[in-house]
Amino acid sequence: MREPKQERARETRRRILNAAAVVFAKNGYAASAVEDILKESGTTRGALYFHFASKEDLAKAVIEEQTSLLPSHVAECPLQAAIDASHFMARELQGNPMMQAGVRLVIEGSFTAPTTQPYREWTDIACTFLEKAQSDGIVLKHIVPRKTAELIIGCFTGIQLLSETLNGRADLQQRVTDLWEHILPGLGAPFVLPRVDPRGSSSGDAAQPPSESV
Repeated sequence: MREPKQERARETRRRILNAAAVVFAKNGYAASAVEDILKESGTTRGALYFHFASKEDLAKAVIEEQTSLLPSHVAECPLQAAIDASHFMARELQGNPMMQAGVRLVIEGSFTAPTTQPYREWTDIACTFLEKAQSDGIVLKHIVPRKTAELIIGCFTGIQLLSETLNGRADLQQRVTDLWEHILPGLGAPFVLPRVDPRGSSSGDAAQPPSESV
């Protein structure tokens, strides 16, 4: 009998987490009431506080959830993989309340102890792609991967805020494409520029360094 009970508990936690994402994405942290989350989830106050110690604890769980949303499968070309990851986040921000809420909560920083971990994780992912691309000869030698990763994450954060303000993120993917079209010429080796797609692609394995003639 224990397994069905545990499964129900997991389902209840998931329902509360999903409801919190919807409410936080719409209202932000400060303007979201626990009552709103209870209404959205259809659960009781006791159930919510069984799984989450406070509204802040619930908000941090939403942030943790959205940082795990990036897919594990990436293009073979690490530079294309970085582009694809940014477009994945753009698509999720257009339609996934968990991603919308997580990003909004991180940017607003309305907690007693705001978390910087998502920014660090996003930067680490971008830096890993750039370091691999540089070691493969795809990214120019003078590029500093950590600084460039921070620049890309900062630009993406600003772009998605601008897009959200102007038209509810309807043009976010085009804006992300515009970002890559502007920075790729100063980032990628000349041979790779025609082989990576700033619009995002399901595969980037063609972007390999040209063979040296013997």
